[in-house]
Amino acid sequence: MQTQSDTSEVMQNMNFRTLKYILVIAEEKSFTKAAQKLVISQPSLSYHVLRLEQELGVLLFDRSKLPLSLTPAGEKYIELAKKILLAKDSFKEAIQNIKGKEQIKLTVAINSFNVLMKLPQIISYLEKNYPYVIFEIYCTSSYEAEHSVLCGKSNFAIFGRFNKSKIDKSHLTYSHLMGEKIMLALPPRYATIYSQNNLPDKSFFEKEHCILYTKDSRIREISDYFFESNHIRPRIILQTISSADIVRYCGQGLGYGFVSESVSKYFNIPPNPIYFYLNDASLVSSIVICRNKSAKLSNIEKEFIRLLLDSSFLQ
Repeated sequence: MQTQSDTSEVMQNMNFRTLKYILVIAEEKSFTKAAQKLVISQPSLSYHVLRLEQELGVLLFDRSKLPLSLTPAGEKYIELAKKILLAKDSFKEAIQNIKGKEQIKLTVAINSFNVLMKLPQIISYLEKNYPYVIFEIYCTSSYEAEHSVLCGKSNFAIFGRFNKSKIDKSHLTYSHLMGEKIMLALPPRYATIYSQNNLPDKSFFEKEHCILYTKDSRIREISDYFFESNHIRPRIILQTISSADIVRYCGQGLGYGFVSESVSKYFNIPPNPIYFYLNDASLVSSIVICRNKSAKLSNIEKEFIRLLLDSSFLQ
């Protein structure tokens, strides 16, 4: 059993940078992957961990087998680290309130073009009612958006639910915002061959070149499921993180791809692809807003969620 003095020693050897380092290593189960995500060198990351373990007198990670796993001491450290980071956030908010509503930053990671197009009216409304709030919105992949909330980089993440993500979801909570269909994008030369009533068959998907999102994308996950369930082996010629790339290359005739309904609606990059709905129930994405389950919400955060869940703002 851990004594109060043991806990005090752990606390003394914690700083916020080290906390985040250990959390990311535990999540990635790899020093190399964690270093890449933290944008530091792997030797430097290993040094930080080794120094901490020497100071504490215990090993936090079991390095004897792969993937990397936590020791019992490491599990306790992670438990305390998450509590400390949450306490830090609560303290910052309390200080802001004491100072009389000085500027507060609300950071949102997003991977939904549909919601992104609607955010200006929500932000405009909130800035009128909460003039002390600064918004920081950035676009990223579904995986990175979800991860940014877990590691404390973002207050919220908005994205299509990525079911095969390896992120530990037990500390996160999700609210459904809307459903969005996934569309097939074809080169314009097929306009006289296919229509909504005459869709491509299995042989088309195996013969024509395919342009897909990278594997950390919700639409890639859905696309892969579509191929697997229909026993299709696609000829993948290009993988990209960019919706604009898929629209552009499909329009130029390089191959077919899958994009969200909102991308087909808002992206105009001549020559434009032709778009079709496929009669497949799996080609639907659930757009969600994600936040830390244990984080105490401020009034502005509660209002932000309320507006997003208000369907009139997302029509």
